[in-house]
Amino acid sequence: MKSVKLTAVTAAVIATAMLPGAWAAEHAMNADVVVIGAGGAGMAASVKAAENGAKVVLLEKNAFIGGGAAFAEGLYGIETEWQRSKNYGLSSAESSKYVQRFHHFKADGKLNRLFMDESAKSLEWLAKHDITFEAIQVSPAETMTWHVIGKYKDTNHGAAYIAALKDHADKLGVKTMMGTPAKSLIMKNGKVAGVKAEDGDGETYTITTSQVILATGGFGDNRDMIRSELHQDPDHVKASVPLNKTGDGIQMAWAAGADRTPMTAVLHPGTEGKGIKFLSNLYVMSWQPFNMWVNNRGERFAPETLTFEFSLAGNAIESQYQNYGWAIFDDAAIDYVNTKGVDVGVGVLIPTKTQLTNLKKELDEAVKMGSDSVKTASSVKALAKKIGVPADALAATYADYNKAARVHYDGDFFKEAQWLRPIDKGNLYAVRVQPYFFCTLGGVRVDRGMHVLDKNDKPIPGLYAAGVDAGGLWSDTYTTWTSGHAFGFAAWSGQKAAENAVKALKK
Repeated sequence: MKSVKLTAVTAAVIATAMLPGAWAAEHAMNADVVVIGAGGAGMAASVKAAENGAKVVLLEKNAFIGGGAAFAEGLYGIETEWQRSKNYGLSSAESSKYVQRFHHFKADGKLNRLFMDESAKSLEWLAKHDITFEAIQVSPAETMTWHVIGKYKDTNHGAAYIAALKDHADKLGVKTMMGTPAKSLIMKNGKVAGVKAEDGDGETYTITTSQVILATGGFGDNRDMIRSELHQDPDHVKASVPLNKTGDGIQMAWAAGADRTPMTAVLHPGTEGKGIKFLSNLYVMSWQPFNMWVNNRGERFAPETLTFEFSLAGNAIESQYQNYGWAIFDDAAIDYVNTKGVDVGVGVLIPTKTQLTNLKKELDEAVKMGSDSVKTASSVKALAKKIGVPADALAATYADYNKAARVHYDGDFFKEAQWLRPIDKGNLYAVRVQPYFFCTLGGVRVDRGMHVLDKNDKPIPGLYAAGVDAGGLWSDTYTTWTSGHAFGFAAWSGQKAAENAVKALKK
């Protein structure tokens, strides 16, 4: 057999052919509606559009669907049948009034009111798609507007919402393309004309369409946008669960001429470091309202009961020097959560009254590992040295706090007496608390039909934004008083965008 000699050119051709995507093809497709993002808003939009007769293509950049919605638990609703079954009477008007004042009238009050007025209808539509709900009040500072999702097949909560809608999308013929991020919008004469996408193998897709719904879930994993849009340090303020959210939909809208809105994030407290796992006993302890919080100066900076309103707790911690504080407690607190359970849970994943039976073991292990986030000492001055705060200042703060607990009055932050408990039994412990966020909020200005607006306040024909890509509902923070507001809005706005996209097809 003769040997085969390869020329340099032939070898280069073969080598090139072996590279990933070397033989990738370009595909031409068409759809009535393209939905970008298969999360809470995108799944609702896809099913709604398909039900109304549209040919739908759903693009998802990740290899899995759901996004942040898969980790959420419940949706906002007001004047619902689920509230009625519990004799709960908060009105849409009262809720709307509260939200407008909470956001200092910087949010679109009419958009918020429309969402609230139609939230019950939104949940009823979801219920027809095999999604079940229970209205609950998750903390003393929140209302019974949180409609926690029940089981669907082998999933529950947000994952059940996603799974149920995906099954309906499949039945309706929605073409879901996972691992295929949208790269850009195709615009012609100021109107949407299509979408360009590319999968992981380098296969490219040009999808001709006149209607695009952006539902990409914000920009929580885009460090540059965290700096430029939230004005926060991404090393100190982080996403709770990294989900490859890089603001794709927001940036595509801006490139198409969309007007911007202020942006914020749903902050919450938490902790991390050696010996600490997400939702472990140690993590949950960092949320407890009976802790004493101090900053780098060894001073209290907020009423610790803000953990009942997790977004405000996150704000308070983020506002401190280098965006952190310490939650201090004693052996009596450990005994309390071991026997009576916690006073505030973490959603319904860790319910209130959950007993932290493993807390002492986790504390000891973290200290033994030399965790920078967990310290213990037998005296307040020794603890001050370990956490790097002025000893005299911490000692004074500690004395003042315990005096407030004994007289049942906090003259500094007016913390309610039932959560003022002396911290003077046995050893002292400090857990470093930091701000995290569930998701970012806003970026693209929309009208009340979810049409994306340009810088002249005019709709960009064929372009819609839903879920947290859309702005206008929030000012500089998130209110937990209307529990489930962001998830509920995602579901409602996805449906609303789909309805209007299909109407536009028929004009």
